[in-house]
Amino acid sequence: LIDLFIISVDAVIITLEVLQESNNDEFSMWRSARFFRILRLLRLLRLLRVTKLQNELMILANRFLSTNAFLMLKVGAGLFMMFITNHIIACCWYGVGSFSDAASSRSWLQTAELDPGDFGASYSAALHWSLTQFTPATNNIAPESPLERVFALVIILLAIGVFSSFIASISSTLNMLRASRVENSKHYSKLFQFFNERNLSVNLYGKVKKLLRNEHLVVRVQEAEVALIEKIPERLKIQLHMEMYMPTLLSM
Repeated sequence: LIDLFIISVDAVIITLEVLQESNNDEFSMWRSARFFRILRLLRLLRLLRVTKLQNELMILANRFLSTNAFLMLKVGAGLFMMFITNHIIACCWYGVGSFSDAASSRSWLQTAELDPGDFGASYSAALHWSLTQFTPATNNIAPESPLERVFALVIILLAIGVFSSFIASISSTLNMLRASRVENSKHYSKLFQFFNERNLSVNLYGKVKKLLRNEHLVVRVQEAEVALIEKIPERLKIQLHMEMYMPTLLSM
């Protein structure tokens, strides 16, 4: 559905590009350079495809990375997605301000006394405004036109749900990371106690500990440990076992 929407947006923009190059007076309104730049902001919706790859990347990361590295990657991915979201909102906020400015009405760009030609200052101000909608931070930029105020209200309502969900996700991930480290610490403490009570050599303990830290020696989750597998139909269990054991049987 997301791909279909993005393709539709590209088709509309290409059609308007053809109309812009035409000399027909009926399409003179589409040849406005400012309007066309604002319309091209819709291409930022292509970034929505990043969300489709998040689950697949997390599955691959969970397979090839250790638990701690995977959880840290998950935190980094959450921060990156938050930045992408704020980047899209900042570009849309700048587009709304430019549209209000083109409509000969007061805009936040005029109030902030920003030069539309200075991309760096305009983008940083828009990104700052976007970030403040998700956090309790202060900002001297405020909506001026009715369109800007409506857009700001929509972003505030969006931020209420997104920011709280993001904070909950980060907190849950950090708690899982802390619990994983505590569990590993208990395991290595038991291992040290085992070697110490039997007066085994420190050299052997170091070798065993080094091997256990190897990511390739992590014990995999057994089928009996997953309670949900018992609830799936028998035909799916057969398919599950075929995919699990068939490569081993074929390699013999």
